[in-house]
Amino acid sequence: GDGPPLVMLHGGVIPGEMFGAPLAEMAKTHRVIAPHAQGHGLSKDASRPWSHEAFADDVAALLGHLGIRKASVMGYSSGANVALQTAIRHPDLVDKLVVISTAFRSDGYYPEGLEAFAQMPAAAPRIAAEVSKSPLAALYPSVDWESMFRKTGELANRRADWSGAVAGIKAPTLLVFADADAIRPEHIAEFYKL
Repeated sequence: GDGPPLVMLHGGVIPGEMFGAPLAEMAKTHRVIAPHAQGHGLSKDASRPWSHEAFADDVAALLGHLGIRKASVMGYSSGANVALQTAIRHPDLVDKLVVISTAFRSDGYYPEGLEAFAQMPAAAPRIAAEVSKSPLAALYPSVDWESMFRKTGELANRRADWSGAVAGIKAPTLLVFADADAIRPEHIAEFYKL
């Protein structure tokens, strides 16, 4: 689309197409950039470890490559962590920030969610075998699904506390959470206070 640039960052595992109708709607008024993170969708994996910080640096490099000096950044789940880190690490690039369904500190998730992430690296072969039979695998045949789920689990299991950095974000920010989100309500309230 045309208009001010908007970077839309997908959650873990599922690339930018997950945005579906909202992406198409935003493209009516914005130039939408919906990259696939390293090892996701159509983006190849690399030997470097996955991190939200590295993915944020990738967003900054992509904007530089496209000649975009400032963009709004929206992310969902893991992509919201990348959006946060983009605002933290590259504040001059972020016009407005939209953060959907994520925590700024690891204990913001319900314990059951943390436990599921803790089991994901070991369960990666089983999960990958199931996903390899799905339409998602047909859409992205070059993805190494076992590596994807192992690295997704490893990334989610890294303990983080971005309280101070989040409090320092200057970009106007919209926080979005669902009624039955993976984030504890107390954490959501603390997020808004920051």
